[in-house]
Amino acid sequence: MLNKSCDKLRSCIYKLDVVHQRLHPQKHRFKYALFMFMLDLDESAEINSRLKLAKVNRQALYRFDDRDHFDLNTSPTREKLIAFLSREGITQEIGRILLLTNFRFLGYVFNPVSIYFVHDKSDAPMLAVAEVGNTFLERKPFLLPISFDQQTGKTKFILSAPKHFYVSPFSRVDDTFEFKVDIPGEFLEVNINTKAGSPNKSMETQSSQPLAAGQTLVASSMKGSKIELTDRNITSCTLSYPFVTIGIIGLIHFHALLLWLKKVPFFTKEENPHSQTGVLNPHRSLQDTDSKTEKSEETLDVHAYKGATQ
Repeated sequence: MLNKSCDKLRSCIYKLDVVHQRLHPQKHRFKYALFMFMLDLDESAEINSRLKLAKVNRQALYRFDDRDHFDLNTSPTREKLIAFLSREGITQEIGRILLLTNFRFLGYVFNPVSIYFVHDKSDAPMLAVAEVGNTFLERKPFLLPISFDQQTGKTKFILSAPKHFYVSPFSRVDDTFEFKVDIPGEFLEVNINTKAGSPNKSMETQSSQPLAAGQTLVASSMKGSKIELTDRNITSCTLSYPFVTIGIIGLIHFHALLLWLKKVPFFTKEENPHSQTGVLNPHRSLQDTDSKTEKSEETLDVHAYKGATQ
């Protein structure tokens, strides 16, 4: 519903700077600017009635589509998220849910990560869920508890957990994701690092020593500020960051080529299918394994809310 005190949508836009820095075994860094939508999942009707350039499940220049999230069916995304939380033992009543994500642009979208910010019925921040996607249309959700970050002195959503998911051909599926995500406000910062999950002889440092478990391989961040969700601001962002989602997938393939030319070790998706667990909308390379007989709700490999590493 609308924020009645100022008649503005709770949904908004974040203008962000993205930095992706590989530290091992070869250094590689790039930075680009983009914008993402922060969608209040209860504001679909208001967005559809007030905006011309962005719609929810309707044709527009920018379109949010329920089919782009979780197991890619047409069920409302809020329902799919609440079902996931229920399977993970979250019994509290859920209030407002905000989703940081890319909308479809001219019918196309790619989301390396979408982040759900879940509030309780009193509208207090409760937890977050990072929905990681890959170019095979697979999805994997990671549940991020709310915790105090000793390094920054701020309350954030924090999780360290094994990936067990094929994200990049230049990292192993048993590496570890480390998430640190701000509570959204006028400013937002998202940090997602990839760390070696075990001693890694295939990625040696310049001193010819294998990487130790826990050593950071890739450091990624998104930092930026909030603006109101209006057709005027959408137009401005489109002119500043044209073809945003199409550009993302282009950048991914371009920098993959650069990493390949730098001879960074390459891993195929088919190498370790049994280590890729908890995957929604699994690719045929996973369906051909013994895990194809297991139901997705039985194979979700995420850390339970109370037991997550903080």
